Amino acid sequence: MKEGFPSEGRILFAPLAEVIIRSCENIRQLIQEGYDYSISNLLSEVERNMRSIKVESEEMRKLIEEHISQTRYAKQLLHCFETNIYLYQEIVKAFRNVKLSQEDLASPVAMVEYYIRSTYQYAIKVFVDAVRRIGSIDASTFDRYGQFKLKWNKNLTDFENDISQYLSKMEDLSKYIAPELGVPVKTT
Repeated sequence: MKEGFPSEGRILFAPLAEVIIRSCENIRQLIQEGYDYSISNLLSEVERNMRSIKVESEEMRKLIEEHISQTRYAKQLLHCFETNIYLYQEIVKAFRNVKLSQEDLASPVAMVEYYIRSTYQYAIKVFVDAVRRIGSIDASTFDRYGQFKLKWNKNLTDFENDISQYLSKMEDLSKYIAPELGVPVKTT
């Protein structure tokens, strides 16, 4: 049992609700098209780069088309997540003044973990794989990815630290850290 929690009884959800709302807002900003550094815009950029690649082999053409299809799917999924996360934030706001048992606190946190895991798996990983397939990245895209990576990783760390005050167990989010690209940067 976490220190400061009664062994039996209920606690006010409001402090944890604020952490969840803040983290959800950060995730929404990192996936929506309104920000240059968003993963949605980065996916669009890598898709344009893939379309401009001149390929000679049929095998490579199919591989590029597959990556383009994955980036398109990822952007559609992110658009759905953006709406879903907004609605989830509103639900959390509506219930922030209820009292919950410590065990009940795990469910709202699990939903945020789902958004993190899914965004990583279906968007960040798709972007990184596509960039690695291309084999290089232009300097401006590299800089925007650096901004995205810094904000994404900070949100994960902050969320994990904040949640540890309320829950003794949660998913290890370090496996969803935005990775290094590992490709040369093209300068013009």
